[in-house]
Amino acid sequence: MIRIVALLLALASPSLGETARVISGEHADFTRLVVELPQESDWTVGRIPLGYAFATGSASQPGYDLSRVWNRIPRTRLRALRADPETGALELTLACPCHVFPFEYRPGMVVLDIKDGPPPQAPVLKRPSWAWPPAWPPNRRFR
Repeated sequence: MIRIVALLLALASPSLGETARVISGEHADFTRLVVELPQESDWTVGRIPLGYAFATGSASQPGYDLSRVWNRIPRTRLRALRADPETGALELTLACPCHVFPFEYRPGMVVLDIKDGPPPQAPVLKRPSWAWPPAWPPNRRFR
């Protein structure tokens, strides 16, 4: 009976290989979180009522090792960090009027920079003045 319960608990919780380590660092202009995913995955960051949420594109979210996050950063930009028990998404509760600037450093490593102020507005893309591909053959004759 004990073996069956242990097996069910192991299947219900993320496996050891499915843990994403979250490390942190404080800088003058921003607070940095780095999420080291257990494997390369699509991911997304979006707004939630108290801040932002990070989630992978996988059907199940990894477990998050948050044990060292507060060793290197104060709670001036980031007030709380937790995995949502229902969705598994990593929730960032902000402590200031800040925004999160996410980017992928390399496959499986996502950086979440928490920067002061509102998020930048998306640039408006304009059509370039040159056309691609260029007309061929060129309108010049070579001798």
